[in-house]
Amino acid sequence: MRAAALALVLACGAPPAPPDAPVAFSHKLHAADNQIGCGVCHPYARHSPVAGLAPASTCIGCHKFVGKQKPDIQKLTAEFAAGRPLAWTRQHRVPDHVFFSHQRHLAAGVECASCHGDVASMGLDHKVHELQMGFCMDCHLQRQASTDCLACHK
Repeated sequence: MRAAALALVLACGAPPAPPDAPVAFSHKLHAADNQIGCGVCHPYARHSPVAGLAPASTCIGCHKFVGKQKPDIQKLTAEFAAGRPLAWTRQHRVPDHVFFSHQRHLAAGVECASCHGDVASMGLDHKVHELQMGFCMDCHLQRQASTDCLACHK
């Protein structure tokens, strides 16, 4: 019984496994080492509810010159040439009855890392926080943001 409880505690405390990714995209390499801002790859975050992902043409803009010998870049190039987008696994999704806007949060000064963790230090991205109501309510209370149900719920 103790062993099972210990195993459960250890398992729950472990960081989640990174999602499947079509290529080994390193946020650390791009965002920290090369100082490419979040908005280059997530172009809609500042003016839209969704952050979005840049089209592969954005990646190819640099990778037609840089890292061409790497297998993942060759895969990216082949998929781009064939007109197929890379199939990324979405990490965060709020329920349909919740309205979340990246634009509103960024305009209020909420940094990406507040919800997504220090992505710039991550190789493969992984979830740092489960973006559930308790997490959001704690943040709203700390920042003295609205806790009215209709601020977030449709």
